[in-house]
Amino acid sequence: MELFIPGLIVIVLGAIVCFILLPKLAPYTLGMMSILLFVVGLYSHYNTFPYEYGSNMRELMHDYAGLIMLVVTILGFIVAIMLVYGGNPPPMSSMPIISSLPSMPAMPSLPSLGNTGPKRNSMISNSFKTA
Repeated sequence: MELFIPGLIVIVLGAIVCFILLPKLAPYTLGMMSILLFVVGLYSHYNTFPYEYGSNMRELMHDYAGLIMLVVTILGFIVAIMLVYGGNPPPMSSMPIISSLPSMPAMPSLPSLGNTGPKRNSMISNSFKTA
């Protein structure tokens, strides 16, 4: 029982945060919170398992240098685009791929049935009276 109640409290608080608090936050706030929690998680892992970050770290960085550079480049491009556009994405019409697509033909208009509401209703009611 001593393990059930704390777990239940954590699940209920997590549900409250997920369904009430998170949808009201801005995407930038959620992004910054995720980066902050990621850094806190890395720091906690480093303090908990310091033997994993010994001399093998230099070899690990050498093996994954390309991946690290790719991630840094992608994040740099994202930050540069956000700085250029001020957080607002460019309009879709200015995208080179969108502007090179052929335009859609105009949709054919449907024939108008006119204003048949009251006249039609009276015809239906008359057909029931004669029967």
